[in-house]
Amino acid sequence: MPLPAEPGGFMQCAQHALDMAVRDAHDAVLVLWQIEPRVDGSGLRADDIAVFANTLRDVLRDSDIIGRLDDTRFAALLTGIQRDDVDHVIARVHSTLDARAAMRVRPSRIPCHAATARRSGASHPRMAELVAEASAMLDALLRNERHRNRR
Repeated sequence: MPLPAEPGGFMQCAQHALDMAVRDAHDAVLVLWQIEPRVDGSGLRADDIAVFANTLRDVLRDSDIIGRLDDTRFAALLTGIQRDDVDHVIARVHSTLDARAAMRVRPSRIPCHAATARRSGASHPRMAELVAEASAMLDALLRNERHRNRR
Protein backbone atom coordinates (compact mmCIF):
# COMPACT_ATOMS: atom_id res chain seq x y z
CA MET A 1 0.00 0.00 0.00
CA PRO A 2 1.41 3.44 -0.85
CA LEU A 3 1.98 5.85 2.00
CA PRO A 4 -0.86 8.34 2.51
CA ALA A 5 0.28 11.84 1.62
CA GLU A 6 -0.55 13.32 4.99
CA PRO A 7 -1.15 12.15 8.56
CA GLY A 8 -4.92 12.71 8.33
CA GLY A 9 -5.15 10.22 5.46
CA PHE A 10 -3.28 7.61 7.47
CA MET A 11 -5.43 8.21 10.55
CA GLN A 12 -8.65 7.84 8.55
CA CYS A 13 -7.55 4.62 6.79
CA ALA A 14 -6.11 3.18 10.01
CA GLN A 15 -9.24 4.01 12.01
CA HIS A 16 -11.34 2.13 9.46
CA ALA A 17 -9.00 -0.89 9.66
CA LEU A 18 -9.09 -0.70 13.47
CA ASP A 19 -12.90 -0.63 13.42
CA MET A 20 -12.90 -3.73 11.19
CA ALA A 21 -10.47 -5.49 13.55
CA VAL A 22 -12.81 -4.73 16.48
CA ARG A 23 -15.81 -5.98 14.50
CA ASP A 24 -13.99 -9.21 13.59
CA ALA A 25 -12.52 -9.62 17.12
CA HIS A 26 -8.92 -9.41 15.84
CA ASP A 27 -6.02 -7.88 17.68
CA ALA A 28 -4.42 -4.76 16.24
CA VAL A 29 -0.99 -3.30 16.91
CA LEU A 30 0.26 0.14 16.02
CA VAL A 31 4.01 0.24 15.41
CA LEU A 32 5.55 3.69 15.53
CA TRP A 33 9.05 4.22 14.10
CA GLN A 34 11.29 7.25 14.47
CA ILE A 35 14.20 7.76 12.10
CA GLU A 36 17.16 9.43 13.77
CA PRO A 37 19.62 11.83 12.12
CA ARG A 38 22.82 10.15 11.03
CA VAL A 39 25.59 9.88 13.57
CA ASP A 40 28.11 11.23 11.02
CA GLY A 41 26.51 14.66 11.41
CA SER A 42 24.89 14.75 7.96
CA GLY A 43 21.43 14.75 9.52
CA LEU A 44 18.31 13.13 8.09
CA ARG A 45 18.35 13.12 4.31
CA ALA A 46 15.53 12.73 1.79
CA ASP A 47 17.02 9.50 0.46
CA ASP A 48 17.03 8.07 4.02
CA ILE A 49 13.30 8.75 4.22
CA ALA A 50 12.71 7.17 0.80
CA VAL A 51 14.71 4.06 1.71
CA PHE A 52 12.81 3.75 4.99
CA ALA A 53 9.39 4.19 3.35
CA ASN A 54 10.23 1.64 0.64
CA THR A 55 11.45 -0.80 3.28
CA LEU A 56 8.13 -0.54 5.13
CA ARG A 57 6.20 -1.07 1.89
CA ASP A 58 8.27 -4.15 1.01
CA VAL A 59 8.37 -5.79 4.46
CA LEU A 60 4.84 -5.18 5.71
CA ARG A 61 1.74 -7.00 4.45
CA ASP A 62 -0.59 -5.47 1.89
CA SER A 63 -3.30 -5.39 4.57
CA ASP A 64 -1.17 -3.26 6.92
CA ILE A 65 -1.86 0.47 6.91
CA ILE A 66 1.33 2.55 6.62
CA GLY A 67 1.68 6.30 7.09
CA ARG A 68 4.12 9.10 7.72
CA LEU A 69 3.08 11.11 10.76
CA ASP A 70 5.71 13.86 10.59
CA ASP A 71 9.26 14.52 9.40
CA THR A 72 10.82 11.65 11.35
CA ARG A 73 7.94 9.36 12.40
CA PHE A 74 6.24 6.59 10.46
CA ALA A 75 3.43 4.35 11.67
CA ALA A 76 1.89 1.04 10.65
CA LEU A 77 -1.32 -0.52 11.89
CA LEU A 78 -1.01 -4.30 11.85
CA THR A 79 -4.23 -6.26 12.32
CA GLY A 80 -4.76 -9.93 13.12
CA ILE A 81 -1.18 -10.37 14.34
CA GLN A 82 0.33 -12.00 17.43
CA ARG A 83 2.89 -10.34 19.77
CA ASP A 84 5.76 -12.60 18.59
CA ASP A 85 4.93 -11.78 14.98
CA VAL A 86 5.11 -8.05 15.73
CA ASP A 87 8.60 -8.45 17.16
CA HIS A 88 9.57 -10.44 14.06
CA VAL A 89 8.18 -7.71 11.76
CA ILE A 90 10.14 -5.01 13.60
CA ALA A 91 13.32 -7.10 13.40
CA ARG A 92 12.74 -7.71 9.68
CA VAL A 93 12.32 -3.97 9.04
CA HIS A 94 15.63 -3.31 10.84
CA SER A 95 17.54 -6.08 9.03
CA THR A 96 16.14 -5.10 5.61
CA LEU A 97 16.96 -1.46 6.30
CA ASP A 98 20.54 -2.38 7.28
CA ALA A 99 20.96 -4.51 4.15
CA ARG A 100 19.70 -1.70 1.92
CA ALA A 101 21.89 0.87 3.63
CA ALA A 102 24.94 -1.33 3.00
CA MET A 103 24.14 -1.48 -0.74
CA ARG A 104 24.09 2.30 -1.19
CA VAL A 105 26.87 4.17 -2.97
CA ARG A 106 28.00 5.63 0.35
CA PRO A 107 26.93 2.93 2.83
CA SER A 108 25.66 4.25 6.11
CA ARG A 109 23.14 2.97 8.61
CA ILE A 110 19.80 4.74 9.01
CA PRO A 111 19.17 4.63 12.77
CA CYS A 112 15.57 4.11 13.83
CA HIS A 113 13.63 3.10 16.92
CA ALA A 114 10.23 1.47 17.29
CA ALA A 115 7.47 1.36 19.90
CA THR A 116 4.10 -0.36 19.87
CA ALA A 117 0.59 0.11 21.21
CA ARG A 118 -1.84 -2.82 21.18
CA ARG A 119 -5.61 -3.09 20.99
CA SER A 120 -6.95 -6.41 22.17
CA GLY A 121 -10.03 -7.96 23.65
CA ALA A 122 -13.15 -5.86 23.90
CA SER A 123 -11.39 -2.50 23.96
CA HIS A 124 -12.19 -0.11 21.13
CA PRO A 125 -9.67 2.73 21.21
CA ARG A 126 -9.46 5.48 18.65
CA MET A 127 -6.36 5.70 16.46
CA ALA A 128 -5.41 8.95 18.19
CA GLU A 129 -5.23 7.04 21.49
CA LEU A 130 -2.99 4.32 20.00
CA VAL A 131 -0.71 6.94 18.42
CA ALA A 132 -0.49 8.85 21.73
CA GLU A 133 0.33 5.64 23.64
CA ALA A 134 3.01 4.55 21.14
CA SER A 135 4.42 8.10 21.01
CA ALA A 136 4.75 8.22 24.79
CA MET A 137 6.54 4.85 24.78
CA LEU A 138 8.84 5.93 21.94
CA ASP A 139 9.65 9.25 23.62
CA ALA A 140 10.52 7.41 26.86
CA LEU A 141 12.71 4.96 24.94
CA LEU A 142 14.56 7.81 23.20
CA ARG A 143 15.03 9.73 26.49
CA ASN A 144 16.47 6.61 28.15
CA GLU A 145 18.82 5.98 25.24
CA ARG A 146 20.05 9.59 25.17
CA HIS A 147 20.59 9.44 28.93
CA ARG A 148 22.62 6.20 28.57
CA ASN A 149 24.69 7.71 25.75
CA ARG A 150 25.64 10.73 27.90
CA ARG A 151 27.29 8.57 30.54
